[in-house]
Amino acid sequence: MIYPNHGGRFSYTPHTCLAIAEAARAPWGGLRGALPVPAGGMTPARVQEMVDFYGTDVMLLIGGALLEADDLQAAAADFVRRVHAAGDPR
Repeated sequence: MIYPNHGGRFSYTPHTCLAIAEAARAPWGGLRGALPVPAGGMTPARVQEMVDFYGTDVMLLIGGALLEADDLQAAAADFVRRVHAAGDPR
């Protein structure tokens, strides 16, 4: 489930974003929970912050910040490295 993340150009609060993520993870009727996918306003530099906030059961949708890089391959590799380094703070 993709939704706007806090701290970007959208006005969602951290509380609202966390509530959306928690609701997405919860079963609904006969359906299993979904994977939360916050998007917007995220950069590789914010990976640790986002993992600390959401935990590791989330997909971080970072696109624009990677495309702004002079070297897309290096920027994507840095993003992956940061995700692996973030671990699970919970």
